[in-house]
Amino acid sequence: MNDQHVIAEIIRSVHFTEGVTGVENQWLGCIEAQLPSAAPILALGVVLLVIFGARIAAAHAIYVASFGDQLLTSPLSFAHRVRTTPEGMKLIILGNGIGFLFALLAASISVVSFPLLLDRDVGIGMAMVTSIRVVI
Repeated sequence: MNDQHVIAEIIRSVHFTEGVTGVENQWLGCIEAQLPSAAPILALGVVLLVIFGARIAAAHAIYVASFGDQLLTSPLSFAHRVRTTPEGMKLIILGNGIGFLFALLAASISVVSFPLLLDRDVGIGMAMVTSIRVVI
């Protein structure tokens, strides 16, 4: 009997519905275990989505403050204008700096919050405060 036949026999003899302890395994069991933390995790996702929206609004405000409300005709003209004008340098410096602050905020809020919400029975506020305290 070759190795493939031995492996096939082992697979056939194992009951996939019973775990090591003899308790029946169910795929829904892993989802049900995380169900109480679904609402706070969803709420944290909404908080991060709001932060993203604020970042987009800030980027637009920086663009308008740098170049005015005029539309550019092509990506090449935008790239040329950003690289060759003082307004473009202002856009690069302010955009990167403010973008970094938004990224730092999002990372600080979520780096510990998501695992904490999965593992412990805490609220979203406590999870975010704990995450920020860990980062600071």
